[in-house]
Amino acid sequence: MNIKFYKLKKYDDLRGSLIEIIREDNIDNKISQVYISYSNKGAIRGGHYHKRKTEWFTIIKGKANFYFKDLLINQEKFEIFSDNDLILIEVKPYVYHKIESLTDDMILFVAVNEVYDEKDNDTFN
Repeated sequence: MNIKFYKLKKYDDLRGSLIEIIREDNIDNKISQVYISYSNKGAIRGGHYHKRKTEWFTIIKGKANFYFKDLLINQEKFEIFSDNDLILIEVKPYVYHKIESLTDDMILFVAVNEVYDEKDNDTFN
């Protein structure tokens, strides 16, 4: 399946903690856009795939059910992740992805290798 999971590093000290989300030495693509998504319990994000875009997701707060289907090999995967898991998920082109918030006020960090263009959004159901 054309997705990757990266275990994030967390550094703690007397001030609190710091978590590295994306480092250029562990991804093989450029980042062109970053955003934060806030979702209520039961909200669905995604429900599509891209032909060009690679996306990276990590949960900042809450818990979500992730569904992936690699359309090139017809393989499915279900995973539940929370902010405690410290996982970065890389989703490559032709992987259908859907994210369902399992908690109120779920916060999702998203990075994309291509800026969103309303006229050519590279989003397919």
